[in-house]
Amino acid sequence: MRRLAFVLMVALTPVVLAAVALGAYLNYGSIRQSYLDMVGARLETVARRIGSDAEAALSIGIPLAGQATLPRLLQRERDADSILMSIDVTDTSGAVLYSSDPDRVGTTEIADPEVSEDRTADSTNAVETSAGTVVVRASRSVLNQELDTLAQGIQRMAVFAMVAALIGSFAAVLLG
Repeated sequence: MRRLAFVLMVALTPVVLAAVALGAYLNYGSIRQSYLDMVGARLETVARRIGSDAEAALSIGIPLAGQATLPRLLQRERDADSILMSIDVTDTSGAVLYSSDPDRVGTTEIADPEVSEDRTADSTNAVETSAGTVVVRASRSVLNQELDTLAQGIQRMAVFAMVAALIGSFAAVLLG
Protein backbone atom coordinates (compact mmCIF):
# COMPACT_ATOMS: atom_id res chain seq x y z
CA MET A 1 0.00 0.00 0.00
CA ARG A 2 2.81 2.38 0.81
CA ARG A 3 4.43 1.59 -2.49
CA LEU A 4 1.20 2.50 -4.35
CA ALA A 5 0.88 5.73 -2.35
CA PHE A 6 4.47 6.63 -3.24
CA VAL A 7 3.88 5.91 -6.95
CA LEU A 8 0.71 8.02 -6.90
CA MET A 9 2.50 10.92 -5.20
CA VAL A 10 5.33 10.78 -7.75
CA ALA A 11 2.82 10.67 -10.61
CA LEU A 12 0.67 13.50 -9.19
CA THR A 13 3.55 15.88 -8.45
CA PRO A 14 4.29 17.00 -12.05
CA VAL A 15 0.58 17.19 -12.88
CA VAL A 16 -0.19 19.38 -9.87
CA LEU A 17 2.85 21.61 -10.46
CA ALA A 18 2.04 21.97 -14.16
CA ALA A 19 -1.59 22.85 -13.43
CA VAL A 20 -0.67 25.56 -10.93
CA ALA A 21 2.07 26.91 -13.23
CA LEU A 22 -0.36 27.08 -16.16
CA GLY A 23 -2.90 28.87 -13.98
CA ALA A 24 -0.29 31.41 -12.89
CA TYR A 25 0.82 31.98 -16.48
CA LEU A 26 -2.74 32.50 -17.72
CA ASN A 27 -3.45 34.79 -14.76
CA TYR A 28 -0.42 36.93 -15.58
CA GLY A 29 -1.32 37.07 -19.27
CA SER A 30 -4.85 38.17 -18.51
CA ILE A 31 -3.85 40.81 -15.99
CA ARG A 32 -1.03 42.06 -18.26
CA GLN A 33 -3.43 42.58 -21.15
CA SER A 34 -5.99 44.30 -18.92
CA TYR A 35 -3.29 46.61 -17.56
CA LEU A 36 -2.05 47.54 -21.05
CA ASP A 37 -5.64 48.14 -22.20
CA MET A 38 -6.27 50.44 -19.22
CA VAL A 39 -3.05 52.37 -19.91
CA GLY A 40 -4.04 52.70 -23.57
CA ALA A 41 -7.48 54.00 -22.61
CA ARG A 42 -5.90 56.49 -20.21
CA LEU A 43 -3.55 57.74 -22.95
CA GLU A 44 -6.42 58.07 -25.40
CA THR A 45 -8.43 60.04 -22.85
CA VAL A 46 -5.57 62.50 -22.34
CA ALA A 47 -5.05 62.82 -26.11
CA ARG A 48 -8.75 63.43 -26.76
CA ARG A 49 -9.00 65.96 -23.92
CA ILE A 50 -6.07 68.00 -25.26
CA GLY A 51 -7.35 67.59 -28.83
CA SER A 52 -10.74 68.90 -27.71
CA ASP A 53 -9.14 71.97 -26.12
CA ALA A 54 -7.15 72.63 -29.30
CA GLU A 55 -10.31 72.26 -31.40
CA ALA A 56 -12.15 74.75 -29.18
CA ALA A 57 -9.44 77.33 -29.86
CA LEU A 58 -9.45 76.46 -33.57
CA SER A 59 -13.22 77.04 -33.67
CA ILE A 60 -12.77 80.65 -32.58
CA GLY A 61 -10.07 81.28 -35.17
CA ILE A 62 -6.83 80.67 -33.25
CA PRO A 63 -4.52 78.55 -35.42
CA LEU A 64 -2.83 75.56 -33.86
CA ALA A 65 0.59 77.20 -34.03
CA GLY A 66 -0.78 80.26 -32.19
CA GLN A 67 -2.34 78.52 -29.19
CA ALA A 68 -0.15 79.90 -26.42
CA THR A 69 -1.90 77.99 -23.62
CA LEU A 70 -1.05 74.54 -25.00
CA PRO A 71 2.47 74.29 -23.50
CA ARG A 72 1.15 74.79 -19.96
CA LEU A 73 -1.69 72.34 -20.56
CA LEU A 74 0.70 69.71 -21.92
CA GLN A 75 3.05 70.13 -18.96
CA ARG A 76 0.19 69.95 -16.45
CA GLU A 77 -1.14 66.75 -18.02
CA ARG A 78 2.38 65.25 -18.16
CA ASP A 79 3.04 66.06 -14.49
CA ALA A 80 -0.27 64.48 -13.46
CA ASP A 81 0.75 60.97 -14.61
CA SER A 82 4.08 59.31 -13.85
CA ILE A 83 3.99 56.89 -16.78
CA LEU A 84 3.75 59.64 -19.39
CA MET A 85 6.97 60.25 -21.25
CA SER A 86 5.79 63.19 -23.34
CA ILE A 87 2.76 64.81 -24.87
CA ASP A 88 3.24 66.43 -28.29
CA VAL A 89 1.06 68.50 -30.57
CA THR A 90 2.11 68.17 -34.20
CA ASP A 91 1.03 69.95 -37.35
CA THR A 92 -0.24 68.08 -40.41
CA SER A 93 3.31 67.42 -41.64
CA GLY A 94 4.32 65.76 -38.35
CA ALA A 95 6.50 68.60 -37.03
CA VAL A 96 6.20 69.01 -33.27
CA LEU A 97 4.70 72.44 -32.48
CA TYR A 98 4.32 71.99 -28.73
CA SER A 99 5.59 69.35 -26.34
CA SER A 100 5.78 68.65 -22.63
CA ASP A 101 9.45 67.86 -23.40
CA PRO A 102 10.93 71.15 -24.72
CA ASP A 103 13.71 69.30 -26.58
CA ARG A 104 11.13 67.75 -28.91
CA VAL A 105 9.74 71.07 -30.19
CA GLY A 106 10.68 71.52 -33.84
CA THR A 107 11.53 67.86 -34.41
CA THR A 108 9.56 65.45 -36.58
CA GLU A 109 7.24 62.97 -34.92
CA ILE A 110 8.60 59.41 -35.08
CA ALA A 111 6.90 56.53 -33.26
CA ASP A 112 9.16 53.91 -31.68
CA PRO A 113 7.20 51.02 -30.09
CA GLU A 114 10.34 49.79 -28.32
CA VAL A 115 10.59 53.03 -26.33
CA SER A 116 7.00 54.12 -25.84
CA GLU A 117 3.35 53.19 -26.07
CA ASP A 118 1.66 55.92 -28.16
CA ARG A 119 -1.93 57.07 -28.56
CA THR A 120 -3.08 59.90 -30.81
CA ALA A 121 -6.07 62.16 -31.34
CA ASP A 122 -6.62 64.45 -34.31
CA SER A 123 -7.51 68.11 -33.96
CA THR A 124 -9.83 69.27 -36.70
CA ASN A 125 -10.76 72.79 -37.67
CA ALA A 126 -14.21 74.21 -38.42
CA VAL A 127 -14.29 72.70 -41.93
CA GLU A 128 -13.46 69.23 -40.57
CA THR A 129 -9.93 69.05 -41.95
CA SER A 130 -7.05 67.97 -39.79
CA ALA A 131 -5.11 70.82 -38.23
CA GLY A 132 -2.75 68.57 -36.31
CA THR A 133 -2.41 65.60 -34.00
CA VAL A 134 -1.97 65.16 -30.27
CA VAL A 135 0.46 62.32 -29.46
CA VAL A 136 0.60 60.98 -25.89
CA ARG A 137 3.49 58.66 -25.02
CA ALA A 138 3.85 56.31 -22.07
CA SER A 139 7.33 55.14 -21.19
CA ARG A 140 7.75 51.49 -22.17
CA SER A 141 10.42 51.05 -19.45
CA VAL A 142 8.01 52.25 -16.74
CA LEU A 143 5.28 49.95 -18.08
CA ASN A 144 7.69 47.02 -18.14
CA GLN A 145 8.82 47.80 -14.61
CA GLU A 146 5.20 47.77 -13.40
CA LEU A 147 4.57 44.48 -15.22
CA ASP A 148 7.74 42.96 -13.74
CA THR A 149 6.52 43.85 -10.25
CA LEU A 150 3.19 42.23 -11.08
CA ALA A 151 4.93 39.10 -12.40
CA GLN A 152 7.00 38.77 -9.23
CA GLY A 153 3.88 38.94 -7.08
CA ILE A 154 2.12 36.30 -9.16
CA GLN A 155 5.22 34.13 -9.14
CA ARG A 156 5.45 34.34 -5.34
CA MET A 157 1.79 33.41 -4.95
CA ALA A 158 2.18 30.55 -7.46
CA VAL A 159 4.95 29.03 -5.35
CA PHE A 160 2.71 29.16 -2.27
CA ALA A 161 -0.13 27.64 -4.29
CA MET A 162 2.15 24.86 -5.55
CA VAL A 163 3.25 23.96 -2.04
CA ALA A 164 -0.36 23.98 -0.80
CA ALA A 165 -1.54 21.90 -3.78
CA LEU A 166 1.24 19.35 -3.23
CA ILE A 167 0.45 19.08 0.48
CA GLY A 168 -3.24 18.69 -0.35
CA SER A 169 -2.65 16.03 -3.01
CA PHE A 170 -0.24 14.12 -0.78
CA ALA A 171 -2.74 14.23 2.08
CA ALA A 172 -5.49 12.95 -0.24
CA VAL A 173 -3.28 10.06 -1.39
CA LEU A 174 -2.14 9.14 2.12
CA LEU A 175 -5.60 9.40 3.66
CA GLY A 176 -7.26 7.59 0.72
